[in-house]
Amino acid sequence: MKTLIMWAAMAAVGCGMAGCDRGSELLVCGTYTGSGSFGVYSLRFDRGRLEVIDSVAAVNPSYIAVGEGGTMLYAVSENGEQSGVYSIEVDPATGRFGRCDFLPTDGADPCYLTVVGRQVVTADYSGGSLSFFEMDDSGRLLGCTRRDCFEGHGPDARRQASSHVHCAVVSTDGRRLYAADLGADRVYEYALGGAEPNLCGITALEPGFGPRMVAERGERVYVLGELSGRVAVFERADSGLQLVQTVVCDSLNERAAGDLHLSADGRFLYGSTRRRGDGIRCFAVDAAGRLSNRSFTPTGAHPRNFLLTAGDDYVLVASRDTDSVEVYRRDAATGALTPTVGGAHIPRPVCLRRL
Repeated sequence: MKTLIMWAAMAAVGCGMAGCDRGSELLVCGTYTGSGSFGVYSLRFDRGRLEVIDSVAAVNPSYIAVGEGGTMLYAVSENGEQSGVYSIEVDPATGRFGRCDFLPTDGADPCYLTVVGRQVVTADYSGGSLSFFEMDDSGRLLGCTRRDCFEGHGPDARRQASSHVHCAVVSTDGRRLYAADLGADRVYEYALGGAEPNLCGITALEPGFGPRMVAERGERVYVLGELSGRVAVFERADSGLQLVQTVVCDSLNERAAGDLHLSADGRFLYGSTRRRGDGIRCFAVDAAGRLSNRSFTPTGAHPRNFLLTAGDDYVLVASRDTDSVEVYRRDAATGALTPTVGGAHIPRPVCLRRL
């Protein structure tokens, strides 16, 4: 473990009136290592100011999930045939890291993971699978007990030659798990709550859509297509997910849409785009769950992941290729984002989570 003190470059930003921001919160940041990054970082965010607290060594911890109670982190190691999962002790009061353990996985290049009860589920991009890791009473991972492998391909011979599972998102009611398969143009739906997650539905998207990320609220499911640069809106029905709308997120067709999140009140949906025209697009969500384009905010290069802070006052953006976590003020009434002078220098940041 290593504490960062050398290059935590920060600046404060206010909102112009006292007491308008929420209290401080602790965050964790995953990175791609090999270009100056150490691994996983913890940060404190307070009224527009970011401060790096601690770090722990890990290889390509490109996605992080926080366990119940915030005392254990789980991070993928996206590292080809040497891929695996870390379980990392953390003090939720201070953000200081403790013991870090590693378990290998047969699913190559896990790029996403989530906690489902007493399991951690990884989405294995190159492996085309979901891997299920059991945990002990302390939350430490014991090993992989199940791996669901998928087969399929899409029309893009280079990027869809085989199944590429990119995310595994638990629904807000905790009853379902949605996994997006970028390679096969499918979304898999699992029923939760039984002895084991049960695959209960498969939704096919149009060929070449390239589903990457899923956001969900109630009866509506939003799927971001990395390759199509569009968001598909689905409604839940007895027969499965029914498509009701598609909208453009990446107007430049760079085939690199990144991340997708709803505001806490469900009134706005945000999607990031990368390469040419890096930024975050804001959609208004009407009472029926339909989307309309509201605004676009340029960001640093390659915004792979972003986070709405507690209270939705700010959006923090992990801009991988500018080595920065950027801070944007959020207008709750319009959804618009305004860049601030806050932020932190972190090499190759790609994932942000709250403790």
